[in-house]
Amino acid sequence: MISEVDSRILRFAFRIYLYVFLLDPMAPSQMSYFQAFNFLSTPDITASRMRSSDPPHSIGTLTLIGLIGSQCCKCAAKLDLLHGRTVNLHRMTGWLRPSDIATCIWKLRRLPGGLGLGLMMVVVSLVTLTADLAVNILVYPRPQQGFCGFDYGLVMNWTIGEEQFIQPPPNSYPARIASNAQIFSVSNGCPIGIYSKIPWSGNATFCANELDIMGTWDCEIFGSDYNFDGNADPYYIGDWLQNNTLQYDAWSSTEYSNKYGQSSHIVIWSSSTGFDPLGESFDVLASVDMNGTYDETKTMRTYQCKVVSNYTSDLDHIQSILKQMQSNDSLAAWKDGLEADLYLGDLSDIDYNVGQSIAQRLNSMTMVQGGSNFVDRTSLDYPFFGCIEYVTYISPAILALIGFTGFCLLTVAFYWIILFYRLGRHALPSFLHGEDTHTIKPVPDSILSWMLQASRENALGAQMAYGENAALAGVPRKERELHNWAFSVAEPGSHVARMVRIHGDAAPQMVEQVYMNLQQK
Repeated sequence: MISEVDSRILRFAFRIYLYVFLLDPMAPSQMSYFQAFNFLSTPDITASRMRSSDPPHSIGTLTLIGLIGSQCCKCAAKLDLLHGRTVNLHRMTGWLRPSDIATCIWKLRRLPGGLGLGLMMVVVSLVTLTADLAVNILVYPRPQQGFCGFDYGLVMNWTIGEEQFIQPPPNSYPARIASNAQIFSVSNGCPIGIYSKIPWSGNATFCANELDIMGTWDCEIFGSDYNFDGNADPYYIGDWLQNNTLQYDAWSSTEYSNKYGQSSHIVIWSSSTGFDPLGESFDVLASVDMNGTYDETKTMRTYQCKVVSNYTSDLDHIQSILKQMQSNDSLAAWKDGLEADLYLGDLSDIDYNVGQSIAQRLNSMTMVQGGSNFVDRTSLDYPFFGCIEYVTYISPAILALIGFTGFCLLTVAFYWIILFYRLGRHALPSFLHGEDTHTIKPVPDSILSWMLQASRENALGAQMAYGENAALAGVPRKERELHNWAFSVAEPGSHVARMVRIHGDAAPQMVEQVYMNLQQK
């Protein structure tokens, strides 16, 4: 059983592993190992940064596995030799790269390093080959709603008497950013509404959250649809709708007319306050032509629009803004933009989301009024607004790959410790009894060590028993001494190449010196 303390130690060790080997230790401000351990995405590091920084650390981890794995191969072979067992050469390859692993399996029909280490080599090689591809596919930027700093812009002010006008201008810059902010918000997957503030630049990443939205106009179908002749005059339609309680007094309309006097895209709306008294809030009736052609039957559908809010205080603030407007004059000024909000052009039918399009127009009008048509105000109480930010998403598969790589590293390291322990147990009695513990040096486990082995055997001759005494005659003992050796056809006409010494004393002289040293002893 693992105790709670051991469990905490294991978790802490894994976090340290993530930080040291898989994150950038020189840039802790960009992504801490706590973020990597607990979260799958972070806005503090870009996907490109993650893709570029992950391979070096993954390569470092895999290289460390290879270095320890080579030591495992050597220790395992040495342990067998100490017990008098013969070691097959395929177990003495050391840690191989993927292509050499395939060559060894193909030519020797054996796994390099033995069964256990051979399987580990194959697995780590597969991880090496797939790591870069996995990072490029499974680490990518993903948009999510966040917060951006607000410096200044269109800020709502609902204090009575603060407004400088009673009819918000529809063709001003604040009107444009009020409309664009809602378009950006919808395109980014967030709602339209009457926003407490809008950045002056009309930020395209704007995405309203609950703190930004004071409320919204809500437009629902009111009454039944009524059909009119294709050549019916818009004013006749407006009067008929008013007489049948589908429009208020003082309605205003907009339509598109051709050179023959025919009309299409008729929109009629009016305010519940009648003939523009100040100090009253209002709702709106809007009737729209559902068909887009000039001569077909005009089907008029009416929507009733009211201000709604999730909070009573925000609703009161919006009502305070509306009370400072001459509503029918404002609707008459803002009617010209309705066709663009509801239709896609000449002969087009109405947009499928009629209620939202009308509400969006009324929201813009309300925000221009509430912001006094002024975009140089700051918001001291809450200097942020909802926006879309791109965070680096890290797939759970990447974390699984990281964990598996760490498991491989720990497994190889643990096996190395076991081999070291077993070698120590074997060497300790020999040391206590004064016996020679170096009779199996060196044990080749890499290309250089096998070159060293070939050079030593060539220098000493097959009949010589060599060990520590070889150093007395200058026989190469370390890999760094191989610069005096080469591979060459030593005897002309033999067509047989072998290891030859190109600098220093000749091999026969070294052998003779070994005999002399042994005789002197």
